Amino acid sequence: MPPLSPPRGVSPPQDAGVFGTPQAEDWLSPRPQMRPPTAGGPPKAPPQPERRIPLEVALNKVWGIQKNRSYLHNQFVSLLLIFSCGTLALLSLGITELRVGSSSGLRIEQWTSILVFKLAAVPLTSLMLFLIYRYLPNGRPPLSRVIAAAIGVGLLLEGLKYLNILIWPWVDARIQREYGVFRYSATILFLSFLASMLVLAGAEWAARGHQLKTEEKG
Repeated sequence: MPPLSPPRGVSPPQDAGVFGTPQAEDWLSPRPQMRPPTAGGPPKAPPQPERRIPLEVALNKVWGIQKNRSYLHNQFVSLLLIFSCGTLALLSLGITELRVGSSSGLRIEQWTSILVFKLAAVPLTSLMLFLIYRYLPNGRPPLSRVIAAAIGVGLLLEGLKYLNILIWPWVDARIQREYGVFRYSATILFLSFLASMLVLAGAEWAARGHQLKTEEKG
């Protein structure tokens, strides 16, 4: 049987087979990769993914501290702060839960319990933030700015806790509808991210206030 010829006016490619397709060697041979044109200079390397930096490095950048701790020193300080701040956070959450559970009764008793438990929870949260702002950076930020930031962010976090109590049924239903069995993981990630942003915002506010005062004195 004679080989099939291509249609009139169409020439087969070089080294084409019987049906006008490339030979097997052509498929196996490496082909040059096409590179996008650049406006001068060699093509740039693809951007590398950003590394997740610990909170200590973030606070060092906020306060302008150039040198970070070593790995072992960072782990030791972080471990101490985890135990101390975790204990204070559990005490603060427990006080909030006691306030919610004991809010039944006369109006005077309700207002008394609210005042007492709020006065007990805010110092714990502020002390936890003070430990983070003061001892986590690889330096000693100004004490006055650290105390102001700890109190301000502590009040914001306490308000966020009580707001969470009010709107939690709606938030929980929405998270369950969106994430299903992963709702607890999504809740922890969302609340952790929100609390971290508030902590960093407080540090940024304290550092900028200290910088402005330094420029005014200078």
